[in-house]
Amino acid sequence: MNTAIIDIYNNFRDNINFRRSLIFLLPIALIIGSAVVNFILIIIFFVFLYDLIKTKNFYILKYYWVIFFLILWLYLVLLSFFSSGLDTSLKNSFSQIRFLTLALFIYQNLNLKSYTLFVSIIAACLIFVGIDNNIQFFTGLDIFGYPAEGYSFKERIFYLDGEKYHVGRLSGPFKNELISGAFLTKLSVIVLFYPVSIFQKLSNKNKFFFILLVIFLLQSILITGERTSTILFICLLLVLFFNLINLKKALIFTTILTFFISIFVINSNFLKYRVSSTIDILSDYNNSSYGRIANSSYQLWKKNLLFGVGLKNYRVECKDLIDPFPDHKFQYCSSHPHNTFLELLSETGIFGIILYLLFIFFFFWENIKCISKKLKANSNGLMAFIILSLIPILPSGSLFTTWNAVFFWIILGIYLFLAKKRKQ
Repeated sequence: MNTAIIDIYNNFRDNINFRRSLIFLLPIALIIGSAVVNFILIIIFFVFLYDLIKTKNFYILKYYWVIFFLILWLYLVLLSFFSSGLDTSLKNSFSQIRFLTLALFIYQNLNLKSYTLFVSIIAACLIFVGIDNNIQFFTGLDIFGYPAEGYSFKERIFYLDGEKYHVGRLSGPFKNELISGAFLTKLSVIVLFYPVSIFQKLSNKNKFFFILLVIFLLQSILITGERTSTILFICLLLVLFFNLINLKKALIFTTILTFFISIFVINSNFLKYRVSSTIDILSDYNNSSYGRIANSSYQLWKKNLLFGVGLKNYRVECKDLIDPFPDHKFQYCSSHPHNTFLELLSETGIFGIILYLLFIFFFFWENIKCISKKLKANSNGLMAFIILSLIPILPSGSLFTTWNAVFFWIILGIYLFLAKKRKQ
């Protein structure tokens, strides 16, 4: 008995340390708020620099993807000096270096056992947010008392506009931020593709629980009403099916999935309204809220083709644009372009988007060949997420803000870790 306890203690001690604890805290910090995330990123940045200087192992400079990111980073910093919002642009540009160190920090400090623990922590966070979403969906308030969008405390109902829900999207534990669906989608890729390489060896009981988790996450994302998150998650599920099973079974599962989604949507007035509004947007994109913001982003880019207006400067420069339809019901400008490519074009110009695409290209070019056959299916999901997040037609959060960027760089860090296992 004492020997077993000692073994458990030794295993815990060997796989939990200060550096790994910083990584484990990230998914929890993403729920708490950006201030906590920023604090952890700053600590990671300085710890990484300390380790780099101490070991004098500047291995990172041999990778083209790192070099292109550093060139992009320097480009963004220099660009800030020529933008109208110098303080904001310079601060945000300079701070982008934290994300590179985050990915490399994960690459350096994870091992297989700590990776498993990290996935378990993420899974626990996903389940917590999913349960909180469901409580808020069915009652209007989450467990902390945060209301869903459009919820009336007095009547204890959602506001209605005729026969349709006025809004009613979910914030979950994120207060008034409508990002619970994005949280679930962006972190679920790590959990969903973790058991892929050993799925066939799992017991029927574990397979059953895994399928339940997939269905629960899908339902928890659907009820948020977030279109992009739902589309991305369904695409990731299709990639998952084709990695787990053969084509025939994958098509069967896809049919069942489509039927499940259809039944769920049909029985929810709110979701029917979201589907209807999505169809309206697609049928007349230019006059939709997204189309209006896309047009302002494009007009802003045309004025600054090569260099853009500088990071975080869209919201500043857009105010000087002439709105072609000033009486339109949707605003012409926003806090950001709500699209990755439009954000890159309007704020960093042609040079910026070329550097960014070169960074992404060389990241995969240099690491995909290092993924072992055993872990290839795991990495496929991570790569699919990164590629899907860059699709020009999908709305997205701001690429350079802390909360959105951390998901992207955590996944890059795990991809690097999986590539390291082949090297070892």
